Amino acid sequence: MALTITPPPPPPLPHPDTRPARIPVSATLAANETLDARRRRGEPVLPLAFGEAGLPAHRALRAALARAAGCNSYGPVAGHAPLRAAAAGYWGPARPGEPTRTR
Repeated sequence: MALTITPPPPPPLPHPDTRPARIPVSATLAANETLDARRRRGEPVLPLAFGEAGLPAHRALRAALARAAGCNSYGPVAGHAPLRAAAAGYWGPARPGEPTRTR
């Protein structure tokens, strides 16, 4: 005579309609929320995560983009120093000798 062992059935799964949906937050929305929190704390922000603006590009920007058309690789992770300095100086002149920091 053979002994048969039957495992218990698995617990029932919840009905699909009762489980909360896990929808990821968009990167743009997350960036906007971070900027809003910094503004509320009184920190100056330079928003660069606004998605598609739908506005025509300024002619100086179009010219710079045309000159850089052959530059088709990733730049430095921290960005280019002159651009970081320009962004850091957006609210006023940079202090002499103070480096542009990255977070």
